[in-house]
Amino acid sequence: MPLPPLLRLMRPQQWTKNAFVVAPLFFSGYLFDSARCVAALAAAVAFCGLSSLVYVINDLCDREADRLHIKNRARPIAAGTVSCGAALALAGLLAALTAALVLVSDPPATVRLSFALYLGINLAYSLGLKHVPLVEMILVSSGFVLRLQAGAGAIETVISGWMLACTSLVVLLLVALKRRADLQQGNDPGHHRRVLSAYSVTSLDLLAVFLAATAVATYVAFSVSADGRTRYGDLLPLTSAFVVVGVLRFLHIAMIEQGGDNPSETVTQDRILRLAFLAWACSFFVLIYANDAGLRSMAALTR
Repeated sequence: MPLPPLLRLMRPQQWTKNAFVVAPLFFSGYLFDSARCVAALAAAVAFCGLSSLVYVINDLCDREADRLHIKNRARPIAAGTVSCGAALALAGLLAALTAALVLVSDPPATVRLSFALYLGINLAYSLGLKHVPLVEMILVSSGFVLRLQAGAGAIETVISGWMLACTSLVVLLLVALKRRADLQQGNDPGHHRRVLSAYSVTSLDLLAVFLAATAVATYVAFSVSADGRTRYGDLLPLTSAFVVVGVLRFLHIAMIEQGGDNPSETVTQDRILRLAFLAWACSFFVLIYANDAGLRSMAALTR
């Protein structure tokens, strides 16, 4: 059943990205701490509001270019199913609701800073920085790092630098492959998104291979590091297999099957990617929670 145009404008299917806000709760061993769960979920909901606000603003700024894009022309503002006035009203409502949630939940200052930086960076992106090659990719990647930082701040823990590095590299890889797909599929034949004219399929292939190799190498280094093994145990290196499978599968989809233009959809719909992610997440659940210390901690938290 199609979503109403105003709801489609908010892109609720993209809210899955805000699972990154909840990730520190899981990886810090606090999954069964009810107070921290509430704090993490409040931060995630706030990020849903912020990200939808950013999508509305971006679609307003991009409406002319979207009308000339083979796939983006179906977006509500570009298609004319939502007027600019209605979109501005929705943006105001989302801003007010998100601000109200932040005031009620009263997160730590580090979380508020993450919210502010995310909004500021994305406004700068929408208003011009999206036209700067490579910089625009880094800005997209920064949104996921800020989600992790907000989630860690909400539960008052410190996020691993390894997690931040791996997240940045993987997101950069996905963005590079998305740009590649737009070029390969001819989604914007006139390059009305000016940044595409600065790239070529060959240059993006080289960049993607570099990022994939660096991401895998960084994760493997983390898995054998003293910090990683102290946090998660000596079996941590085994989880590298799932990361390698996931990265190679996405490269195959993008370069051989000519997909990857919608990374969120690709990750959730491809069976191999889903299985690799599920196996990786389950292995961490076992490493973090299914041991004597973890079971004792869980029992104490649930009493």
